[in-house]
Amino acid sequence: MSLDTPSLGFGLGLRPQHYPTIFEHQPEVDWFEIISENFMDTDGKPKRNLARIKELYPLVMHGVSMSIGSVDPLNSEYVSVNHRAIQRRTFIDGRIFRHNH
Repeated sequence: MSLDTPSLGFGLGLRPQHYPTIFEHQPEVDWFEIISENFMDTDGKPKRNLARIKELYPLVMHGVSMSIGSVDPLNSEYVSVNHRAIQRRTFIDGRIFRHNH
C-alpha cells in the first residue's frame, strides 16, 4: 500500500508542562501539535512561549471546536479567528499539515 502524503516524522502534543524541557534540552521531536483554542484568545506568556517554540520546531494546529461532523452548524467566527491566526503565522511557519487520527 502506498501513501500519497509525505512522512511528517514524529510529532508530540504540546502541553505547558513540556516547556521547561523543550527550552532547556531541545528534544529530538520533528514537530509539535497545538490545540488552537489554547492560544486564540490569549496574549502574554502563552503566546511568548509559543513563539519561542515556533523558532525551534514546526507547529501543527489541531482545532477541536470546529464542529465538523456534529449536528451543530459550522462556527464561522471560529473559522475566521483561526484563519487570521494562520495569516499572521501566529501558530505556524507557513507549513500546514493535515493529519488523520
